[in-house]
Amino acid sequence: ATTTVSSWTELKAAVENPSGAASLTINGTLTATVASDTIKVTRAVTIQGTDKATCILDANSNCRIFTISSMASDNGKLTLKNLTLQNGIASGTGQGGGAIYCNASKLTAENIIIKSCRSENSRGGAIYAKELSSSSNNILSTISLKDVEIMECMAPDGNGGGLYCQNTKLSIFGSSKIIKCSALSGGALYIKSTD
Repeated sequence: ATTTVSSWTELKAAVENPSGAASLTINGTLTATVASDTIKVTRAVTIQGTDKATCILDANSNCRIFTISSMASDNGKLTLKNLTLQNGIASGTGQGGGAIYCNASKLTAENIIIKSCRSENSRGGAIYAKELSSSSNNILSTISLKDVEIMECMAPDGNGGGLYCQNTKLSIFGSSKIIKCSALSGGALYIKSTD
């Protein structure tokens, strides 16, 4: 079943509820108001709109939009469809991914716009993806982008204005494009095998 949410607070609570709905729909613009509004994804969840031009998650330069994390298991899986993510910001050393931070997790995005997001003092203006390494395990992030536009995102103090991917499985399909993004290195995309 799909649940419709009408505010950022409601969306955050639904996603972070371990037994929450697996599919959430938003209508209109949902706006973050404080730095702690980052939505933490640790389970499988789909968030969708009906039209990416009018269904918008606006962080309003308060916070990163999503942190997806699996830690030692394969739990964090976020699917986004027909949405715009905008004005996300990651601030603080090592806190990359203005819109989305993926730590050993899975992101699938289809028909999405990510715009005007920023990573300060780190990498990945829009998306930062990395693996989880330990002595016994190495879990990669998996990123799949279909018909995704990343525009006007930046990492002025780091690499990967659009995407920064470290030990990540990255697939880009359809009419996806990265436009007018900037960084110290890799204005659009920066790929690295190890830290």
